[in-house]
Amino acid sequence: MKLVRRALEDKRPGPPRRYGYIAPSMVQAKDIAWSYLKRFLAMIPGIAINESELKITLPDGTTIRLYSGENYDRMRGLYFDGVVIDEPEDIPPQAWPEVIRPCLSDYSGWAIWIGTIKGVEGHYQRYMTARDDADWYAMMLKASESGIIPDNELSDIEKTTHPDIFAQEFECEPRISRCVFTKSSLDLQDTISSTNLGRREFGYFVNQGTDEEPRVIWNPTSEDSAMTVRWEQPRIGHRYLVSVDSASGADQTGGEDPDSHSILVHRAGYISAETGEWFPPALVARNMLVPANKPGAICCWWAQDVLEDQVWMLCTYFKAFLVPEYNHDKGLVEAMRRRNIPVYKRVVFDKIEQRDTNCLGWMTTNQTKPKIIAKLEITMREMLDQVYGGGYEVRCPWILKQMRNFGTRPNGRQEALFGHDDDVVSVSIGLFTIDSATPYHERIVERALPRDLQRLMDARQNSSSPGTYS
Repeated sequence: MKLVRRALEDKRPGPPRRYGYIAPSMVQAKDIAWSYLKRFLAMIPGIAINESELKITLPDGTTIRLYSGENYDRMRGLYFDGVVIDEPEDIPPQAWPEVIRPCLSDYSGWAIWIGTIKGVEGHYQRYMTARDDADWYAMMLKASESGIIPDNELSDIEKTTHPDIFAQEFECEPRISRCVFTKSSLDLQDTISSTNLGRREFGYFVNQGTDEEPRVIWNPTSEDSAMTVRWEQPRIGHRYLVSVDSASGADQTGGEDPDSHSILVHRAGYISAETGEWFPPALVARNMLVPANKPGAICCWWAQDVLEDQVWMLCTYFKAFLVPEYNHDKGLVEAMRRRNIPVYKRVVFDKIEQRDTNCLGWMTTNQTKPKIIAKLEITMREMLDQVYGGGYEVRCPWILKQMRNFGTRPNGRQEALFGHDDDVVSVSIGLFTIDSATPYHERIVERALPRDLQRLMDARQNSSSPGTYS
């Protein structure tokens, strides 16, 4: 109706006005909109309906045509006075910036986005941005509030529909059907991240010593200048572990939505000696993420030498054991070994030697990934049930955002349904290997005394006898 009204009322000079309705596929576009368009315009004398091109031409030359999002290149080079983009989550994301948006520039055209959200990326992020932008109008219609679907019908749907699917399709909640992590467990983590436990400090680490005698210190700074986010400073007796999922895919290190480093510091759980209270494992520090080119996307892509220095300083500062993912990035493992950082060893069966061998680093495979994800999912539930000795405090809003977008595909694969899942994999690796965490302690350095002082100390010790002071 918006397309029809604007096509009839707009009287700009110049070439004939052109409007488009864009759905994920041409079949969808025809099934959803074609019969409506023909019916709404049927009473206008002199219109031309082209069934083969799915185009209606008004007497003054104005056209309304259906287009396929999957074949968005078909629109390249055209101009539009206005478009309606239906179900954009199912249209390739590059269609808008590369083709559709430039088509609106010639005559200051407009666009309407309508559809169901799927996770916290894409359409939901666009809605959140538009809500705070005076140039856009944004509206969310939840079925429970709009009154469009009768209450008895909505109640019947809710009884026979999985809660995740109902929340996505009818309540506009930024989750994915078949989400691995439950809404209640994620909501609890959101609550934790908004308390004092979730208070973040921004800064960066610097080594004022050497590799042999390091003195890594924390330097607080503004968020814009930070390289690291910290929730806790290390405490004597607590055990720490660093997990790393490095951005190593050569084809994913650029563009609008690049792959991202995820460097997380985990603190093992502990029992308070004073009260006997259980404090679950928690995230205590991580690398800083910054906005990427794609709206709503954030990433961290450091050069290899910067990555190695940052990982080394985190391990040194927290006296932490290192568990790096070894799928692609072998250089990080070797660099940490040279700098005396203890690295996780996994046992692999050598078919040639017919014996078990130790290999450095964690390997994420089709066999190991379901195990670590299942461990994280169970641990999240333990937080709800307040299981003594269980649980994990995520605290980081960036990780929670990825967890809401992490689901099981129809083929059974567990992965990010949109965007990336580096943080989810990294936190899963860290939690799965948390028993390897090493205790924090103050560094003690033994140094030889100068010879004259050593002779003086020896003389005092030799002159001392029981019952006397020297």
